Amino acid sequence: MEKLEELDAMGCKNLGGEILIDGLSSLRILRLGWTSISGFSNGFDKLSRLDKLEELDVSECKNLEGEIPINGLSSLKILRLSGSSISGFLDGFDKLSFLEELQL
Repeated sequence: MEKLEELDAMGCKNLGGEILIDGLSSLRILRLGWTSISGFSNGFDKLSRLDKLEELDVSECKNLEGEIPINGLSSLKILRLSGSSISGFLDGFDKLSFLEELQL
């Protein structure tokens, strides 16, 4: 799965628990909106290792809580968080200036 570039599970309401993202270094698009996921295996800090990630959509993920680590996500262009329980950003809101689209 090292070469996987897109993971789209939008609307898979039965998808819950923690998502394992280890080994997904080529991931550019991660869409998990409208699922029941509660986090990422070994915490949100794993997201910062996805340096090719361009789009992250966790809209309406009511069980997903915590702060997103922006540092390391320098390729991120689209971030959709509306309706999630994300409480903020580890590295500060000012680090989001590179985004083309932000939905809170």
